[in-house]
Amino acid sequence: MNCMMKILKKAQKRREEAKKDLEEPAPEEESGEWTEMDEEEVRTIRTKADVERQVTLKIQVEEHSESSKMRFRVSEPDGDEEDTFLQLPEYLQEELATKDGWDYSRIGLSAAPDEEGCKIVLSEQMARDREVSCPPNSTSVLCNVYRFDAMRYYVTGVNLAEGLPSDIIITKDELHKDKELCGFIESGIDRKVVDHLLSKLTFTEQGLGLALTEDAELQKTEEA
Repeated sequence: MNCMMKILKKAQKRREEAKKDLEEPAPEEESGEWTEMDEEEVRTIRTKADVERQVTLKIQVEEHSESSKMRFRVSEPDGDEEDTFLQLPEYLQEELATKDGWDYSRIGLSAAPDEEGCKIVLSEQMARDREVSCPPNSTSVLCNVYRFDAMRYYVTGVNLAEGLPSDIIITKDELHKDKELCGFIESGIDRKVVDHLLSKLTFTEQGLGLALTEDAELQKTEEA
C-alpha cells in the first residue's frame, strides 16, 4: 500500500509540473523574435451549449528564431483584451501536431466566457481512451477527459458500437452540485476525480449523446 501511495504521489507531482508549464508564461527572450509559422486560424471553441455564449478565437502558431520555442498567440477577433500566449513545450507539440495540422481543440476557457477572471487556456489531458459503460442502455463509450480548470472539464466520447462521437463541457455550477466530487477535486487525487466524473455520464444514441446526471449509479470503468 505504501509503495502504491508513493507511485501515486510521484505521478501527481509530474502532472503538477506539466500544469505549471501551461500556466506560467515563458520568460522573455534576450534576443531573436517570434515569427509566424502558419496562416492564422479562426476557430469557435467549445462552450456549454444553451448556457454560455459562443466564443470565436484567432489563433496563430509562432516560433522563436533563436530558441526554437513555440507558442499559440490567441485573441478574440472583436475583443479589447490583449493577446494570450499559450506556451508549447515539446511534449505538447508532440500531442497537438497532427498530419493534418495543429489540434486546436485543447484551447478553451478556464470559466464561463463572461465570468470574472476567465482566461484562455490549454487543457490538461487527465485520461485517454477510458472505456465506460454508460446508462441508460449500458452503452460502451471510449472517453477522453480534459481539465481547463479545477472546476471546468471537457469530456469527449465515441460510442464503440455505432461510432457516434459526442462531447460535453462540465461547468463549475454542475460540479458544485456534487459534494463528493468537490471533495475529490480538493484532495488533488486526479484518478478519483476522473473515475467519479465518468461514473456520472449517460449516453443516448439519439439527442443528447453524452450528458451529466446527478442520479447515475457508479459505473465500472476500465483502461481500454
